[in-house]
Amino acid sequence: MDIAIRNARPADGVGIVEMWNPIIEEGKYTVFDQSFTAEAEQAYIESLGERDIFLVAENVVTDQIVGFQSMSPFPNVGLAMPYVGVCGTFVDQNARRQGIARQLFTQLFATARQKGYEKIFTYI
Repeated sequence: MDIAIRNARPADGVGIVEMWNPIIEEGKYTVFDQSFTAEAEQAYIESLGERDIFLVAENVVTDQIVGFQSMSPFPNVGLAMPYVGVCGTFVDQNARRQGIARQLFTQLFATARQKGYEKIFTYI
């Protein structure tokens, strides 16, 4: 599968929830237990701050989003740990084990360094 990693755009909200909601509904690989709407995802992307990172993995043949990764400053620590980010990674159920998460992490690490992050805490 030929994949392009790029920054998420508000218009990606539909593709993200089409990929993510089945993962949530499966209840196996995430702590999230409520599905998201495309509008909520679009609003979230629009609300991202300067240090937030939101990447999508897009199948370049079909333009389908097959994975995404987001990272934000670690919450509720104020200025104590501005170099720590919290990250989530999700890959389409039908596209796993194809190196998509690896490609997302490669881009995330590069972008995170540019934004001053030194450590990353991840969740599923």
